Amino acid sequence: TQGGSFGEQELETVKILQDAKRLGLDFSLIDAYVESARLLAQKENEIGAKLLEDDTTPHNERYALLFDLILTLKPYLFNKHTIAAHHHNITKDAQ
Repeated sequence: TQGGSFGEQELETVKILQDAKRLGLDFSLIDAYVESARLLAQKENEIGAKLLEDDTTPHNERYALLFDLILTLKPYLFNKHTIAAHHHNITKDAQ
């Protein structure tokens, strides 16, 4: 948050968590998200540090690659696997 106020993303997150609690969601899913995020962030940091140690290409290019991996490739892969799992369950249930 900037200046002690909450941004749109924080407010949206709070609403989602409130809805999840109200609807009786098993919070083990959210716990798994948090644990996975911690592990991935640690791995991203380790890989990023190693990537920046090599001096054969400019750091700007390396930062761009690192942010592309984290901000573009990671959500794409997670979303594709989520969609595939739901599709598999839907087709399995339809049989």
